[in-house]
Amino acid sequence: GRGTDPATMLLRLGGDFGESQVNDQAITSGSLIVRLTGGRLDGGASVRMPGGLVQADLTGTPFAETPAFTLRNGRFENLDVGAFAGDSTLASDLTGTFAAEVAGTDPATARAGATLTLEPSSFNDAQLDGTVALTLADGVGQADATLALAGGTAMVDATYAFPDDDAEGHGGRHLCLPR
Repeated sequence: GRGTDPATMLLRLGGDFGESQVNDQAITSGSLIVRLTGGRLDGGASVRMPGGLVQADLTGTPFAETPAFTLRNGRFENLDVGAFAGDSTLASDLTGTFAAEVAGTDPATARAGATLTLEPSSFNDAQLDGTVALTLADGVGQADATLALAGGTAMVDATYAFPDDDAEGHGGRHLCLPR
């Protein structure tokens, strides 16, 4: 690295690791690289497991007046959450993609969005695929999800309004789940 001024700082961090274990999940290899140049953050990470992987790239402007970050090229293949959690009752084989972006740190003014697309996968004995989308704008969070399961489709549409402080300092929380 070089410098302490965020506008001119140059910082590079990275590393690779070999065989490892997280609870019951064997890890074959992994890597992480993070670069900060002229106030811009770029990086990526990947973890490989026998028959599977998790990977994503990150960009951002952490020192901007409104900090912003983007997670892109997110992918997971043959992910077994039960093995990662050390819980043999949660057998899964999940494959899909993910992405996210956020600008700002105050829920009342921040803008954010995230998507997860689940390709044909399994969780215990259930076959499933679908999408989950989350957004945040003007203090209102929105979640939309559609999951195709054997025998039907599950859909969620929910809105959450972050509390506004009133004159007495009390806020209100509102969660709307349409019927």
